[in-house]
Amino acid sequence: MTDKLYYFAHPYSAISMKEPRKEEEENYFLCVQRSARLIEMGYNIFSPIAHSHPIERAMDESKKVEGQFWMDLDFNIIHRDTFDGIIMGPKWQSSKGCNEEYEWFRDNKRWDGQYHEILFYDDLFIENEFKKY
Repeated sequence: MTDKLYYFAHPYSAISMKEPRKEEEENYFLCVQRSARLIEMGYNIFSPIAHSHPIERAMDESKKVEGQFWMDLDFNIIHRDTFDGIIMGPKWQSSKGCNEEYEWFRDNKRWDGQYHEILFYDDLFIENEFKKY
């Protein structure tokens, strides 16, 4: 297990608006599975989707907050400067939020003056058995 802490950026919002709730559920499930694989490999990660999705689903419909609330919360956590780097989930380029997170980690230095490490989920899994995640 590494002593580094990574932020796991994973797409969440639906790409097509045909069934957004279903697509978000699928993305949540994929994110949780992939988060588990990273932890099994020894990465310390914070996965905002794994934290936020169940809370959002448990909220009363009349009190639900918009997606921007969750992005603001995520950036509040990012700006606390506790992360050594970021791991970009598969298909991150298709996500507005993931692109913003990538740019922040790319453009800002850590507390120690070094640039954040940027890793890509797909690059971490060379063996075919992991490719399904």
